[in-house]
Amino acid sequence: MKKEMNPTLTLKEKTIKGLIWVGSSQVIFQVLSWVCTIFVIRILSPSDYGLMGMAGIVIGFVGLFSGLGIDIAIIQKKDITKRELDSLFWINLASGVFFFFAVFLIAPFVSRFFAAESLTPVLRVLGANFIICSLYSIPYALLTKELAFDKRSRADIGANVFSNLLTLLSAHLGFSVWSLVIGFTARNIALLFALTLTVQYCPRVVFSLANIGGLLRYGIYAAGSRTFWYIYSNADYLIVGRFLGQTVLGYYTMAFELSSMPIDKISGMVNPVAMASFCKLQDRIDELKTYFLSFTRGTSTLIFPALIGLMFISNDFVNLILTNKWAPAILPLQVLAIMGIFKCLSVMVSPLLHARGKPNISMYYCMASAVIMPAAFLVGVRYGLEGVSLAWLTVFPWLASFMIYLGCREVGASLKEYVLNLSPSIMSTLAMLSALAIVKVLLSHYPVNIWILILYIFSGALAYAGVMVIFFPKFRADIAQVVPR
Repeated sequence: MKKEMNPTLTLKEKTIKGLIWVGSSQVIFQVLSWVCTIFVIRILSPSDYGLMGMAGIVIGFVGLFSGLGIDIAIIQKKDITKRELDSLFWINLASGVFFFFAVFLIAPFVSRFFAAESLTPVLRVLGANFIICSLYSIPYALLTKELAFDKRSRADIGANVFSNLLTLLSAHLGFSVWSLVIGFTARNIALLFALTLTVQYCPRVVFSLANIGGLLRYGIYAAGSRTFWYIYSNADYLIVGRFLGQTVLGYYTMAFELSSMPIDKISGMVNPVAMASFCKLQDRIDELKTYFLSFTRGTSTLIFPALIGLMFISNDFVNLILTNKWAPAILPLQVLAIMGIFKCLSVMVSPLLHARGKPNISMYYCMASAVIMPAAFLVGVRYGLEGVSLAWLTVFPWLASFMIYLGCREVGASLKEYVLNLSPSIMSTLAMLSALAIVKVLLSHYPVNIWILILYIFSGALAYAGVMVIFFPKFRADIAQVVPR
């Protein structure tokens, strides 16, 4: 098996190339995704999203177990043999089949828990995705391991475009919540087809548990980390759905998805590249520290202005674009956008710990969070939707700060180094916020319309980019490395 897709490129060049490929494909996809999502939101009802949110809790949680952390173990291991890959493939497929039947059997009980009978068939159809995902997870991990993000991005973008268009068509034809189910399943089928053609990985009928014991132990810790992370980051959905009902959960789901979108999309773009790069440098601490700080600075540069800008225009955006039927989601959206700053900073630590061969530390952190955050949500839900949102903002920053401390300690970075590394994003975001406030005062006598919303976005982006380019040469240096490519 080849160790490198292109041995003539340095790690830095491969990392930059990977970011460009993943980033450019994400931009193309996100433009289409946003357009399709807005139209689908206008067609579907809050209860449709609430039902999908309930299903997502179960599918997402079970999905954490089905992979057994095998994909991360493949990426982290320096040298992996074909025999090990084949053995892991059959274990992965067996787990996919097992968890499909598990979801099929528990679906009626979950439906009774949420008092939503229509949830049973939705869960059973979504459960088939465990088998589909098990068939492509190893080829996907191999592309990530080898930093072949050009090939991975082509598969991703094709699958996501197909999924979004099919979701929009299904919603237009009146399939209600099933349009979301169809879109979710279609993405995985398309990705399986694309990766099969791209990687051409064909497993042999070979199995040896002795050869993969270390990989499975690593994978179990990684899966445990994912599992406890999922518990604390989705306990709010479970609690809101149980105590406040399906419609209120729909409002909360929309607020959470909108506030998480910049983080999910950008971290989804950066984290695979970061993980692969960190794994290549896992024994070279000085270089690893440089890469960790660079990736953190890069993600904050993109996410900070997106979240704070979303918080500022949330009222106008929801009422104008999503219509006033989503008005109860505005305050949770504002609170969760602020909380997202801390989530943005903590997401880079997990791939660092995994690359260093310490998924157990990440798992223990997530285990503690899985106790603390649900307790906070149970207190917050007494005060309604806003109370659950404020529970995030009150408790999570402390947990995220501890996670950041663990990451800095792992690579020997001081608090001063870390804060100075973020200073361009912080100062530029404050400048953007000031510019938005001035524009809002100047336009306060005019009714909000789409052109004013565009003006907000343009003026905020101009202020942010202007301060970043003029006052922070490190940002200019980063751009200079990427743009010529």
